[in-house]
Amino acid sequence: MTDHIRTLHEMVPVRVSCYPNAGLPNEEGVYLETPETLAAQLERFASNGWLNIVGGCCGTTPAHIRAIAQAMEGKAPRAVKAPSHRAYYSGIELVEAEESSRPLIVGERTNVIGSRAFKNLVSEEKWEEASEIARRQIRNGAHIVDICLQSSDRDELNDIPPFYDKLIRKIKAPIMIDTTDPKSLELSLTYCQGKSIINSINLEDGEEKFERVCPVARAFGAALVVGTIDEDKQQAQAFTRERKLAVAERSVALLTGKYGFRWRTSSSIRWCFLALPATKTTLAAPSKPSKPSA
Repeated sequence: MTDHIRTLHEMVPVRVSCYPNAGLPNEEGVYLETPETLAAQLERFASNGWLNIVGGCCGTTPAHIRAIAQAMEGKAPRAVKAPSHRAYYSGIELVEAEESSRPLIVGERTNVIGSRAFKNLVSEEKWEEASEIARRQIRNGAHIVDICLQSSDRDELNDIPPFYDKLIRKIKAPIMIDTTDPKSLELSLTYCQGKSIINSINLEDGEEKFERVCPVARAFGAALVVGTIDEDKQQAQAFTRERKLAVAERSVALLTGKYGFRWRTSSSIRWCFLALPATKTTLAAPSKPSKPSA
C-alpha cells in the first residue's frame, strides 16, 4: 500500500484517506494484523505527511481503532496540494499527456466504421479475436484504444457486454469510447477502470449532445473530446482560427458554467480542432484554447 498512498499524495489536489483491513484473512477468515502492527504502518504514512483521514476496515476491532488514534496523536494532517495542470487518463495503467510522451497515439482499429476486419469479427461475434486487435495496438505502440461498436447492422447495447468483458482482461491502457448513444456510453463506462475518454461531443445540434453526454461523463469521471463544430448552417465545421476559437470558447463556457467541469486544473476537456487526417485522433494540449491554427 505504501507506493499507492505515496503516489496519491504526490498527485491529487484533494484529501487522502486510508482505512485498511487488518491484513488479509487466512483460510479460516481470521485477519492477522494486530492493533500494534496496523497502527505502526499508518503512523509511518502520517509521519510522512501523506494522510488526512485514517481508520480501519474489515477485521479491525475497537482495539485497532484505539491504537490507530493513539498513533495519530500530534501528527499534522497532509497539506492539500494546489491543483496542478496535469492531464491523466487510465485504465489499470496511467497515461499522462505531457511533453515527454507526446504525441499520444490512439489506436483506432477497434472501430466497426473504420476497420472492415474488426467489423467482420463483431458481426461473427468472435469476441476473443475482436478484442485481440486492441491488445495488438497496445503492443505496437498505442497509448489509448478507441472502441466503436456503433453500427446500423447490429444492436450496440447487446454487443458491449461480450466485447468489453474480453477487452478489459487484455489491456491496461485507457479506453476511448466512441459512440453517440448515451445508453451505450454509460454501459461501456461500467466496464472501464480509471479515467476513460469520450469521443466526442460538439455543438452541431446545439446543446443536445452536451445535455445527453455531460451528466454521464461527470458521473463516471470521464474526459471529453470536444470538436470545434456548431450549428451554424453556413460554416458548421470551423476552418479559420477565429471560428475555431469562438466555438471552443463557447464550449468551455457551457462545460464550466452549466455542466460543472473544471477548466484550468482539469484533464477532462480535450480539443479536436479537426485539422488532421481522419486516421488519427489527437488529444490537444490542456492549455486554454488560443488562436488554434487552421
